[in-house]
Amino acid sequence: MILDDYKARKVAQKAGLNITGTLGLFLKAKQLNIISLVRPLLEKISRRISDILKKFSSKFFRWRTSNQPITRITSSL
Repeated sequence: MILDDYKARKVAQKAGLNITGTLGLFLKAKQLNIISLVRPLLEKISRRISDILKKFSSKFFRWRTSNQPITRITSSL
């Protein structure tokens, strides 16, 4: 089972499931010669996370100056 969420990992471990995260999946794919390099994938994920954080920050600060409920900013990420 592939899990990155901390709580989900803990539940899966308690249930006796073998788990791995994204990094473990990438490393296994490299070992099996499915991919040649891990770094480009990690860089792509890093850029995507950065984009999401920038978008969220922008929406959050716009929300702070309005009176909209917080669900309005998170639902469009």
